[in-house]
Amino acid sequence: MVSVETITERLKQAPAPVTLSKLRKELRQDVTAALAQAMEAGTIFAWPRYFNSPRYWHRETAPVVREAMLTIARRDAMSKTNLIRATAKMAHNCGVPAAKAALTSLVKSGEVRSAKTVGATGLYYATDTPQALVSASLALLMERLRRLNIDAGEISTGTGAPAQATPLTESTFEAIRRLQPSPGVPVSVQQLRSAMVRASKQELDAAVLSLADAQKIYLTTHDHGWSLPEAEREQLVWDGGQKLYVAVTLRD
Repeated sequence: MVSVETITERLKQAPAPVTLSKLRKELRQDVTAALAQAMEAGTIFAWPRYFNSPRYWHRETAPVVREAMLTIARRDAMSKTNLIRATAKMAHNCGVPAAKAALTSLVKSGEVRSAKTVGATGLYYATDTPQALVSASLALLMERLRRLNIDAGEISTGTGAPAQATPLTESTFEAIRRLQPSPGVPVSVQQLRSAMVRASKQELDAAVLSLADAQKIYLTTHDHGWSLPEAEREQLVWDGGQKLYVAVTLRD
């Protein structure tokens, strides 16, 4: 029989929760008794099943899920459904119930808030990072303007003068111009991010969307962007809704 120390050390070294079947296969012994003792001692914890398989780890589920949700909410403000879905995936496929519980807890503690933006869309964001809400709101506004065929560059400011391109928008345009190997050849968003390392994801996404609104670039939609791993999806440009863009091309 496997000892409590052996199975505890194995799970402490694991980067993610481990299934019961994998533990049995690796240790080649009965692990049931050791798991029960370790859980009773509080050194390991049961995790939500994944594909109906029991899982165990050295960290409790709730704190890990909360950390994942705060990481996402500090980076991007998003709808309740999208936040729960993204969290469930990032937190080692913890499942929707665990993600919902984390959101309830974070809202109750005031660490996460929601706000209505364009079209009365409710977005959730980390209270200590309000800029995530600003960036997401801007992206939603740009998308709404695009659907209405309104050029964002023609919208008047409070002084009555046309809105001017920001330095970041201009530098993003110049970066695309440099990166594009020849007319009509797309530049991947990943290449663009590498060239614009000082801009955050939200800032660069907003700059790209602004250029598209100004009819200076074309955007290429990723046909299965939402099915990509989180790290790969983060490289794409998100419009604040359902579209993820993988490449940009200068317009003639």
